[in-house]
Amino acid sequence: MHTDSRLKSHVKKISQLNNVNKGYYIQLLEKISNRADELIVSNTFLQDKFGGTVVPHVRDTDTFDPEKFDKEAIRDEFGLPQEKTIVMFSGTPREHKGVDDLIRAINSIENGQIIGVIVGVQDSQYARYLRKLAGDRVIFVGPQPFDLIPKWVAAADIITIPQKRSQATRGQLPAKLFDAMAMGKPIIGTNVSDIPKILEGCGIVVEPDSSDAIAEEITRLHENPALREELGRKARERCVEEYSYDAYEPVLEEIITDAIENHK
Repeated sequence: MHTDSRLKSHVKKISQLNNVNKGYYIQLLEKISNRADELIVSNTFLQDKFGGTVVPHVRDTDTFDPEKFDKEAIRDEFGLPQEKTIVMFSGTPREHKGVDDLIRAINSIENGQIIGVIVGVQDSQYARYLRKLAGDRVIFVGPQPFDLIPKWVAAADIITIPQKRSQATRGQLPAKLFDAMAMGKPIIGTNVSDIPKILEGCGIVVEPDSSDAIAEEITRLHENPALREELGRKARERCVEEYSYDAYEPVLEEIITDAIENHK
């Protein structure tokens, strides 16, 4: 069996483990991590814990390119209203991701021109809770294939990354943050993990677990199209320069070269 086939088979087996056994497996990997020739981690929390080189969830900025998408045409295709300001969360909603805070924020905004779109909703107890919490100004969309994600992000006016501060988010850096940056969208994130560092000067950061702060910033961006455009442009530039495939290709080449040398 080829290496890539063995890897796919191994990953499939891991995905089928229950939560308890997954926990044991993670503990095992953590114990043997110091045996690796080189380590890569996705954020500074994990770097502080394990060492290694930070390699975040970089994006192909040629595929995630806002110039390739027509927002009005995409909204027609997806049945989304043209005249509304769409505030989007893209990803699988889970308790630590703060989607409930986003929904509360949208519900509290009096301006009916602002609506929410939650993309990636699976059938779960938490999803049912979110649907019950939401009013008629929040649209729920099921899981989408990865190649459609740029189109969904292109349809939005504002992207939110409303992470809560918890054990689950300390060592997590949402990949959807880089989708939004690559697509040149204004982003509202929370002060969790490396999000403030990444969005410094090109996005908005509020404290976690604060629907009021999220609502205030959504309203400010809704009322200021020039600010939305400026933040989106800066986010795209930051992503191309620092978080793209091209930016990290030499970094990975060096890591792999060092690993080969260390293994000799």
